[in-house]
Amino acid sequence: LVCPAANYGFKVERKYEGVDKPEHVQLKDGIWRVKLGERIRITVTMTTPARRYHIALVDFMPAGFEALNPALKGTPKTDDAQTRSSGGGGGMYNP
Repeated sequence: LVCPAANYGFKVERKYEGVDKPEHVQLKDGIWRVKLGERIRITVTMTTPARRYHIALVDFMPAGFEALNPALKGTPKTDDAQTRSSGGGGGMYNP
């Protein structure tokens, strides 16, 4: 599904990064390619030129991904210092 860009004063960007092997997560021809079983970090950033109120940003997980919570017992641990330092509350997804 390709939708034309709309401009309502918001800019939303999504970035996928491979946690274990960055080369397994690539953007080719406008389509993200993720190797099966790869752990990835998704960063969603929303910017606006003016102060806004009562805004909710909902970003659904792509089909086939599974959310991982490193705080739960049994979840593989990763170094998520980058997520903490960027101020983001982002989680990690596992396809």
